[in-house]
Amino acid sequence: MISETYTSGTSGRSLVFVHGRDFKPAGDALMELVDTALAAGMERDHPDLLPQYRGLTKELAYFGDLSNAYLLSKGGKYDEQLDIGDRRNAINLLKQIDKRKKFSVQRYDNLPGKSALGEFAAEIATPVLGAMGLASALISKVAKDLGEYWNAKSDFAAQVRERVREPLCAALDRDEKVMLVSHGVGCIMAYDVLWQLSHDPEFSEKYSGKKSDA
Repeated sequence: MISETYTSGTSGRSLVFVHGRDFKPAGDALMELVDTALAAGMERDHPDLLPQYRGLTKELAYFGDLSNAYLLSKGGKYDEQLDIGDRRNAINLLKQIDKRKKFSVQRYDNLPGKSALGEFAAEIATPVLGAMGLASALISKVAKDLGEYWNAKSDFAAQVRERVREPLCAALDRDEKVMLVSHGVGCIMAYDVLWQLSHDPEFSEKYSGKKSDA
């Protein structure tokens, strides 16, 4: 089970992370980067809550290997070590922002190696273009993996949803308080899984009465 990458806490509360689209490092590396970034932000803005954050069970719904394989098959190129290095450099620069009021979206988007344009365009344009019946064709040019997620002839979406569903259901099965945190178009995958757990007869009998706190 790829999505079992996690750091275990003792508080009876879980954070389940759903990452976004595009190429991603291996699950263990990505989990460590996400955890480091969130801990740094917590330490800057709410240092008194950092021990509580440390006590959470943190689990990553990882489907980066699926996205990577698909994008590579479409001619994409990916240097994992360069990507990890860029992400670490970005985190180190963010750590230098010592006060919350100094942080801004513009400053974040100007970090070296950081460009959220494709993800932003796909995330914002999806509802509008979807309503016009144009989403699949146009967004696929910007976000090929998202286009494949919408491809009814592919099992890509089913595989991704399974990766998201596994850690979420595991946390719910432990009767823990669960916070589901998603990034970029990972919000689409997370929403689809929540809908599935609430409405699909295969899952709804067991999970429709269980809730994620956020």
